[in-house]
Amino acid sequence: MRKNEQDVTKLLEDLEQSDAQTKKTMQKYYDHYFTIYDNCDHLVVKSGDDYDSMEGRHHFHYGCIKCGLNTHAKDGYYGPAYDLPYSVMSEYFNSRGCYLGWLKQYEINISGGYLEQKFVRLCDIYQKLPKQYKELSNDEIVSKINERLKQNSSSSRKRTSKNVK
Repeated sequence: MRKNEQDVTKLLEDLEQSDAQTKKTMQKYYDHYFTIYDNCDHLVVKSGDDYDSMEGRHHFHYGCIKCGLNTHAKDGYYGPAYDLPYSVMSEYFNSRGCYLGWLKQYEINISGGYLEQKFVRLCDIYQKLPKQYKELSNDEIVSKINERLKQNSSSSRKRTSKNVK
Protein backbone atom coordinates (compact mmCIF):
# COMPACT_ATOMS: atom_id res chain seq x y z
CA MET A 1 0.00 0.00 0.00
CA ARG A 2 1.34 3.40 -0.92
CA LYS A 3 1.77 6.29 1.48
CA ASN A 4 -1.14 8.26 -0.05
CA GLU A 5 -3.44 5.23 0.20
CA GLN A 6 -2.49 4.78 3.87
CA ASP A 7 -3.24 8.46 4.52
CA VAL A 8 -6.66 8.20 2.85
CA THR A 9 -7.46 4.98 4.73
CA LYS A 10 -6.47 6.61 8.03
CA LEU A 11 -8.53 9.70 7.20
CA LEU A 12 -11.60 7.56 6.41
CA GLU A 13 -11.19 5.65 9.69
CA ASP A 14 -10.91 8.93 11.58
CA LEU A 15 -14.01 10.28 9.83
CA GLU A 16 -15.99 7.14 10.75
CA GLN A 17 -14.94 7.49 14.40
CA SER A 18 -15.75 11.19 14.32
CA ASP A 19 -19.15 10.47 12.76
CA ALA A 20 -19.93 7.87 15.42
CA GLN A 21 -18.92 10.33 18.15
CA THR A 22 -21.08 13.05 16.58
CA LYS A 23 -24.07 10.68 16.50
CA LYS A 24 -23.53 9.83 20.18
CA THR A 25 -23.33 13.51 21.08
CA MET A 26 -26.46 14.30 19.07
CA GLN A 27 -28.34 11.45 20.75
CA LYS A 28 -27.37 12.83 24.18
CA TYR A 29 -28.56 16.27 23.04
CA TYR A 30 -31.92 14.89 21.88
CA ASP A 31 -32.31 12.74 25.01
CA HIS A 32 -31.66 15.78 27.22
CA TYR A 33 -34.39 17.89 25.61
CA PHE A 34 -36.83 14.98 25.21
CA THR A 35 -36.52 14.35 28.96
CA ILE A 36 -37.25 18.01 29.66
CA TYR A 37 -40.29 18.00 27.36
CA ASP A 38 -41.58 14.66 28.67
CA ASN A 39 -41.33 15.74 32.32
CA CYS A 40 -42.73 19.25 31.94
CA ASP A 41 -46.19 20.02 33.30
CA HIS A 42 -46.78 22.15 30.22
CA LEU A 43 -48.27 25.61 30.67
CA VAL A 44 -49.56 26.11 27.14
CA VAL A 45 -50.48 29.43 25.55
CA LYS A 46 -51.03 30.56 21.98
CA SER A 47 -47.62 31.34 20.56
CA GLY A 48 -48.48 32.36 17.02
CA ASP A 49 -51.22 33.07 14.53
CA ASP A 50 -50.90 32.35 10.83
CA TYR A 51 -53.93 34.13 9.44
CA ASP A 52 -55.03 33.07 5.97
CA SER A 53 -56.72 36.15 4.50
CA MET A 54 -57.91 34.21 1.45
CA GLU A 55 -59.86 31.72 3.54
CA GLY A 56 -60.43 34.02 6.49
CA ARG A 57 -59.12 31.43 8.93
CA HIS A 58 -56.58 31.45 11.73
CA HIS A 59 -54.04 28.70 12.26
CA PHE A 60 -52.75 29.02 15.79
CA HIS A 61 -49.47 27.74 17.17
CA TYR A 62 -49.05 26.74 20.79
CA GLY A 63 -46.09 26.81 23.11
CA CYS A 64 -45.19 25.94 26.68
CA ILE A 65 -43.79 28.90 28.60
CA LYS A 66 -42.05 26.54 31.05
CA CYS A 67 -39.92 24.44 28.69
CA GLY A 68 -40.25 26.42 25.43
CA LEU A 69 -41.68 23.54 23.37
CA ASN A 70 -43.48 25.22 20.49
CA THR A 71 -45.59 23.89 17.61
CA HIS A 72 -44.01 26.57 15.39
CA ALA A 73 -41.19 24.04 14.98
CA LYS A 74 -43.49 22.01 12.69
CA ASP A 75 -44.33 25.04 10.53
CA GLY A 76 -42.72 23.84 7.32
CA TYR A 77 -40.65 26.62 5.77
CA TYR A 78 -40.36 28.82 8.89
CA GLY A 79 -40.18 25.99 11.45
CA PRO A 80 -36.40 25.85 11.87
CA ALA A 81 -36.37 29.52 12.89
CA TYR A 82 -38.50 28.62 15.92
CA ASP A 83 -36.71 25.40 16.83
CA LEU A 84 -33.55 24.77 18.79
CA PRO A 85 -30.46 23.85 16.80
CA TYR A 86 -30.77 20.42 15.17
CA SER A 87 -34.61 20.56 15.08
CA VAL A 88 -35.13 18.97 18.50
CA MET A 89 -38.73 20.17 18.85
CA SER A 90 -39.69 18.96 15.41
CA GLU A 91 -38.16 15.55 16.11
CA TYR A 92 -39.94 15.46 19.46
CA PHE A 93 -43.31 16.04 17.80
CA ASN A 94 -42.46 13.45 15.10
CA SER A 95 -41.53 10.80 17.66
CA ARG A 96 -44.33 11.51 20.15
CA GLY A 97 -47.09 12.21 17.67
CA CYS A 98 -48.60 14.95 19.81
CA TYR A 99 -49.15 18.66 19.53
CA LEU A 100 -49.43 21.20 22.30
CA GLY A 101 -52.74 22.48 20.95
CA TRP A 102 -54.31 19.35 22.41
CA LEU A 103 -53.27 20.29 25.94
CA LYS A 104 -55.10 22.71 28.21
CA GLN A 105 -54.45 26.27 27.16
CA TYR A 106 -54.24 29.18 29.53
CA GLU A 107 -55.35 32.69 28.82
CA ILE A 108 -52.75 35.15 29.95
CA ASN A 109 -53.62 38.81 29.60
CA ILE A 110 -50.77 40.38 27.70
CA SER A 111 -51.07 43.29 25.35
CA GLY A 112 -49.20 44.58 22.33
CA GLY A 113 -47.37 43.09 19.41
CA TYR A 114 -47.57 39.72 17.77
CA LEU A 115 -48.30 36.45 19.55
CA GLU A 116 -44.73 35.32 18.87
CA GLN A 117 -43.40 38.31 20.82
CA LYS A 118 -45.94 37.69 23.57
CA PHE A 119 -44.82 34.09 23.86
CA VAL A 120 -41.17 35.06 24.21
CA ARG A 121 -42.11 37.66 26.81
CA LEU A 122 -44.15 35.12 28.78
CA CYS A 123 -41.25 32.65 28.73
CA ASP A 124 -39.00 35.41 30.05
CA ILE A 125 -41.49 36.36 32.79
CA TYR A 126 -41.82 32.71 33.82
CA GLN A 127 -38.04 32.32 34.06
CA LYS A 128 -37.87 35.40 36.31
CA LEU A 129 -40.53 34.15 38.73
CA PRO A 130 -39.17 33.29 42.17
CA LYS A 131 -38.51 29.58 42.66
CA GLN A 132 -41.41 29.16 45.11
CA TYR A 133 -43.83 30.39 42.42
CA LYS A 134 -42.54 27.83 39.91
CA GLU A 135 -43.63 25.01 42.24
CA LEU A 136 -47.26 26.18 42.19
CA SER A 137 -49.94 24.67 39.96
CA ASN A 138 -50.29 26.02 36.43
CA ASP A 139 -53.50 27.85 37.39
CA GLU A 140 -51.70 29.59 40.26
CA ILE A 141 -48.70 30.45 38.07
CA VAL A 142 -51.04 31.99 35.48
CA SER A 143 -52.59 34.07 38.25
CA LYS A 144 -49.14 35.28 39.40
CA ILE A 145 -48.10 36.11 35.83
CA ASN A 146 -51.34 38.02 35.21
CA GLU A 147 -50.77 39.97 38.45
CA ARG A 148 -47.23 40.81 37.37
CA LEU A 149 -48.41 41.89 33.92
CA LYS A 150 -51.16 44.02 35.44
CA GLN A 151 -48.61 45.70 37.74
CA ASN A 152 -46.22 46.31 34.86
CA SER A 153 -48.90 47.80 32.62
CA SER A 154 -50.36 50.02 35.34
CA SER A 155 -46.93 51.30 36.41
CA SER A 156 -45.99 52.10 32.82
CA ARG A 157 -49.20 54.08 32.34
CA LYS A 158 -48.79 56.28 35.37
CA ARG A 159 -47.76 59.77 34.51
CA THR A 160 -45.71 61.92 36.70
CA SER A 161 -46.84 65.50 36.88
CA LYS A 162 -44.27 68.15 37.37
CA ASN A 163 -45.09 71.17 39.38
CA VAL A 164 -44.73 74.25 37.24
CA LYS A 165 -43.73 77.35 39.14
